[in-house]
Amino acid sequence: MYCKKCGAECTEDSVFCFKCGESIENIPINSESATTFTETIPTAETSNVVPSVTFNPYAKKPKRGWAVFAVIFASFVVISAIGGILSSKNSPASSAYVTATSSSAEQEAEFTRILVELEAGEFQKITFDDLLDYYDDAKGYRVQTSLVNNIILYLNQDGSIKNIRYADKDLLINGTIKMKITDIIVTFDEKNALNISCKKTIEGLLKSPSTAKFAAFNDWQFKKENGVTYVQAYVDAQNGFGAQIRSNFQFKIKDQKVISLIFDGQEYIKK
Repeated sequence: MYCKKCGAECTEDSVFCFKCGESIENIPINSESATTFTETIPTAETSNVVPSVTFNPYAKKPKRGWAVFAVIFASFVVISAIGGILSSKNSPASSAYVTATSSSAEQEAEFTRILVELEAGEFQKITFDDLLDYYDDAKGYRVQTSLVNNIILYLNQDGSIKNIRYADKDLLINGTIKMKITDIIVTFDEKNALNISCKKTIEGLLKSPSTAKFAAFNDWQFKKENGVTYVQAYVDAQNGFGAQIRSNFQFKIKDQKVISLIFDGQEYIKK
């Protein structure tokens, strides 16, 4: 008979397997406990010999530990490679500042923090410009973010930030924030909101609002100056006589309130 655990052949009176120590049950290999199959194995001497092969269901299966280890190791290598690729894609954006300015990682972190406070968007690119000679003791750089393309950055000789400017306005001087980017530009989200609210206001002034055809979004003009947002555009609509005419309009908005509205040359709101 055979050991159920390791498949070793044991004597009929064995109590334990001599090879693995497993308790032996008296299960002899007979026609009920074993399966017999045949296959043709041709040889040089004869091609008609059909040997009988006995299959032992309790035979020990080959070890697969190395195969499992190989699969795990291969998976680890692939994951590490993917991580390296992603890291290499992300690292240039974060180290571009250090590379271009010869600053420290701490100074880069400080610059990133200031960009957040200035509401300037995410840092993307920085380029040295020797024509930016505003200061004699500082180097000038042009910075691109996800929001604007031409922030001017001046660094002291030790890599610390001296000044940040945009559109000829000082955003930061010697560590003190004077204004934010969003105090100067109208963001895309702000433009969308202004476009909708201004249309509704203008439609209330039209004789036939259902005929109104406003300028395309790209033809609208938006500007911020001294805390006031300016919006300019036009609308084509029918007048009281049914004629389609074009009317220009301008809004002045401060603290989310309309302080001036000029429509077709006439000022309807003035505060």
